[in-house]
Order: sequence, then structure tokens, then C-alpha cells
Amino acid sequence: MLHAYQRHPERFVRKEPSPKPLPKGAWINPSKKVISDGKLHKIQPTGVLKSLKNSAIYEDALLCWAVPNYIPEDVVSSVTDLGKPEVKEKMGGEIIGIDPGSGLMQHSAIMMDEYPELAGWELKDSSDYAMVAELKRRMMRDEWVVVTLWQPHSAFGRFDIRMIDEPKKILGVEEEVHMVGRQDFTAKFDNDVSTFLSRFYLTIDQMSELTLLYEEDESIAAVKFVEKYPRLIHYFVTGEID
Repeated sequence: MLHAYQRHPERFVRKEPSPKPLPKGAWINPSKKVISDGKLHKIQPTGVLKSLKNSAIYEDALLCWAVPNYIPEDVVSSVTDLGKPEVKEKMGGEIIGIDPGSGLMQHSAIMMDEYPELAGWELKDSSDYAMVAELKRRMMRDEWVVVTLWQPHSAFGRFDIRMIDEPKKILGVEEEVHMVGRQDFTAKFDNDVSTFLSRFYLTIDQMSELTLLYEEDESIAAVKFVEKYPRLIHYFVTGEID
């Protein structure tokens, strides 16, 4: 098996052969750069993986910072707005982060140095679970808060939140997620499975929705999604458009 994830080159690692060589999703940064030892490095192709279709399985994937929608947009619409004294006071000067060492946190740490408006703010390490729990706790009290996030994420389906602009694009731009697998996957598995995979495409909103369904109950997530989008699944399976 081969595992891959955007901005984490150590995860492009060959695993032991598997009797079920299923493809994986790879979040590809258009700049194809990763952070290592505090520096940006370009990802070099290894020739081990290849995309199983000519286009992404979904687009508009994005690392971001987000705030609740009850915070007026004319007050906070950008990272630079965090430099306003009243905003810093209401948010306690904290950005609620996720796992230390993640690509999102590494890029967020660079933002702390690059934006003078963030002087005196603290980027707090936690975890994805703890970040969501803190977001929920503060929103239940209508408190102001800013969190590190990415799209697609179930939080966009669970909470009334929005992304804020990051002018310097340190977090990157909209990215693509491709389905990758072994070089001979389509030749070795030239069947209904590879044909199905070649047609597979979801919008970013559908991906966030599917992520939320999976978190709520992974045992029935796929069933619920298929029930909601029967025409889409019919196209994936048959190639026919109703």
C-alpha cells in the first residue's frame, strides 16, 4: 500500500505489499512544497505513484483560519483584522490550533512571524478533536474565537462559521485532491472498480457533508450519502446521466 498526504513528505512512504492495493487520496499543493526543518522544500516525483484519473476527485481544498458567523464580517474578515485591539481582547489573544507538527500548524507558525498584526497573540497547540470541542464550547456562549481549520472539514457542516482571508497566502491557495495508486493499477484492475473510480468526483460541500456523516456514524455514512445522491452514484457506476 502507499499512503500520501499533502505537505507531509514522510507519508509518501512505500508500505508492505497488500492483497488489496486500493488507491489513496493525495492532497496536492500546487506549489508542491512542504515544510521540513522549518524551511520550504519542493516535492520531487518518485515515479512510484500515479493519478488514476486525469482530473481531481475534488477541488477547492484549503487550509484556513475560521471564525463564527456571529462575529460581524466588517469587523473580522481577514487575518489582519486580528490586529484590532478590541478583537484581540474579545478573543483573548488566542488562536486555537490542532496537532503540533501538522502542516497546518507549521504554516500557521510562520504566519505568527510574518503578520505584525499577530504580535502578542498565542498559537495554541491542541488536537483536531480538542479544537472542535473548544470551538463548540465558545460558540455555545457566543464568545469570539478563531481556529485553524481546513476545507473539507465536518466543522463547516456542524457550525455556522466562515473562513477569513489570509492575504499573504502562507496557508496556500485552493488545492486539489487526486486519487493515486500503483503505476499498474488500471491495467491490473481493468474492471468496474477502476471505471467507477475514473468517474468519481465530489464538490467541496459534498466532501464536507460526507466527512460529517462519517464522524456521526461511520457504519451508515455511505448508505446515507448514497440515499441522498442516487443520481450521482448512478453516474459513477454506469456512466449514464439522467
